[in-house]
Amino acid sequence: MLSLLGPRFPTAQGFSRREMIRIGGLTMSGVALSHLLTRTSSAESSTAKKHGPGFGKAKRCILLYLSGGHPQHDMFDPKPDMPSEIRGEFDTIETSVPSIRFGEHCPLSAKLMNQMALIRSMNHTHNDHGRGSYWMFTGAMYPGSVPDVNSMTRQDMPHLGSVMTKIAPGKGPMFPFIIVPHRMDVAGGRRAGQFAGMLGPKYDPMLTGGNPNDDNFRLEHLPLVPNEDLAVIRRRVGLVDQLNQQVDYLRDGALAQSLKENQSKALDVVGSEAVRRAVDLSIVDAATRERYGRTLFGQSVLLGRRLLQAGTRLVQCNWQRTQGKNGFAWDTHWNNFTA
Repeated sequence: MLSLLGPRFPTAQGFSRREMIRIGGLTMSGVALSHLLTRTSSAESSTAKKHGPGFGKAKRCILLYLSGGHPQHDMFDPKPDMPSEIRGEFDTIETSVPSIRFGEHCPLSAKLMNQMALIRSMNHTHNDHGRGSYWMFTGAMYPGSVPDVNSMTRQDMPHLGSVMTKIAPGKGPMFPFIIVPHRMDVAGGRRAGQFAGMLGPKYDPMLTGGNPNDDNFRLEHLPLVPNEDLAVIRRRVGLVDQLNQQVDYLRDGALAQSLKENQSKALDVVGSEAVRRAVDLSIVDAATRERYGRTLFGQSVLLGRRLLQAGTRLVQCNWQRTQGKNGFAWDTHWNNFTA
């Protein structure tokens, strides 16, 4: 970044015209442009040496989305100096970074604090999960009401993963953006902000569906199971193509093209040995599966990691519970120690 007596400008994207004028004015005082560029390059080189050659160049990301939200004062943002009714019931522990403390129930995270970027100032003004999630997923405020946000439409802003899919989908057969295992919906509604919205269905994420903790887990939305004959799958796709050709209103429309592209992508996925192995959790050793936790969320995170290794660029793992038992999210509102 470069700042010349004003706001910062990203050097990676070049200099704006205004910044060039500022630089030109400085050359009259003996500050040459080449000297400025050399200093900027040296600073960037120093940063790379300090953090390693791959710093700032991550190509894949896993988003662990805890719908409802954990109580931050009990975990990553404790308030030990506040009155007891505010600071909560738990003690704090040291982390690997001096002066930063976590709640006592986060000992493993505390050891890794020196590898984290902890943001404690993030907030939003919505007092409901739906519009708050929309803001998190899209980076934009939801323009409608609380009931409206539970109705997904193609006028919605796109999820950041869908934007990435359009701009930088990466290479290889894998879907660039996958949600594991299900959308975060409520009361039968389809919450806005989780799909591509106005970008169109071509950039929607793939949903794995199912429960990765089940021994017979398979992708619900693709005919993908270990050792299934690819020739059989191709015959199924051929049959689908024949059926689609009989539907007049799909023949030449944009929707037909989108369906065709998605079917082609699906065939590439199921034909990839790396992808087939990624979703086959039965080949993962028992100790690794236990370390992630033999739960819906634990195995979803394990599956998410394997999907990234197979070529997916963004995996969003949603915290979900069984409907009708403990709710649909992390959020309990009551009985926090027994629910």
